[in-house]
Amino acid sequence: MHATLRAPRGCGALCFLIVTDQNRAVTDPESGQVHASIDDSGVLPIDELKRIQASAVREIRLLSPAAAMQRFGATAKQGPVIAVRTT
Repeated sequence: MHATLRAPRGCGALCFLIVTDQNRAVTDPESGQVHASIDDSGVLPIDELKRIQASAVREIRLLSPAAAMQRFGATAKQGPVIAVRTT
């Protein structure tokens, strides 16, 4: 197997370098992005935080990518997670 490091074609500023095999790029645009978790519901898009009323928030924690991967596994997509607990 021969692996090379390159940026995918047509990729904008949000892309990252990835390892490819036989010129097939494997990309996940969500990889490394900030996600959310509400009441341990799993990893959610960050926009889900908009549905929470401020008065219902009991605790907010920012999990590093490593802590998020340890807590949520691959669903953390190698990015930080804002963990929110509500009342």
